[in-house]
Amino acid sequence: MADKSHEEKQEQYLTPMFLAPCGRWYPGAHQRYGSFADHEARQAFFDLICQESPESVLDVGCGKGQDSKHIMELGVRYTGVDPIISNIEYARKRYPDADFKLGFIQELPLEDNSFDWVWLMGVLRYVREDQLKTGIHECARVARKRIYICQSSRESIPTLDKYLDAAEGFSFKIWKVSQHHSKDIEYRMWEIIL
Repeated sequence: MADKSHEEKQEQYLTPMFLAPCGRWYPGAHQRYGSFADHEARQAFFDLICQESPESVLDVGCGKGQDSKHIMELGVRYTGVDPIISNIEYARKRYPDADFKLGFIQELPLEDNSFDWVWLMGVLRYVREDQLKTGIHECARVARKRIYICQSSRESIPTLDKYLDAAEGFSFKIWKVSQHHSKDIEYRMWEIIL
């Protein structure tokens, strides 16, 4: 069987949530929810880097690479992976010192145990439900120590339960890291310890 095209993998792996009517992925759609709470959630992760000093971080679903500069300024080797070609092209131009790869959470184009930490900021909402467990296990394959997942409470309780089911078998803890000014959205960080 021939390898699937990138577009076929998008259809298989990603939710149809942000597919444009023409059937093409809308690259900027996932950034429309940016907020102060989003910033605070990222800052909580950066603070963890300062406290624990990992040597390397893989940013799964890196988008246009917005976290790369700050993570590298903290002295950490950074690699970002995203399934959107235009995001990777933009990130490579804007942050030429960072390493960016085209790929999906379900098939990370990386060696086993190649990063101390794996970071996912708001990524799981874009992964098809039947692919969540595969994605979490793939992150565990490339991580040496920990996986950090940050998701907002915009997701419904059944959706959050599906994320927890996908992490079954791993030791993890969850804590609140920020809250939107409207008080209806909060971000929770999951730490999966390998």
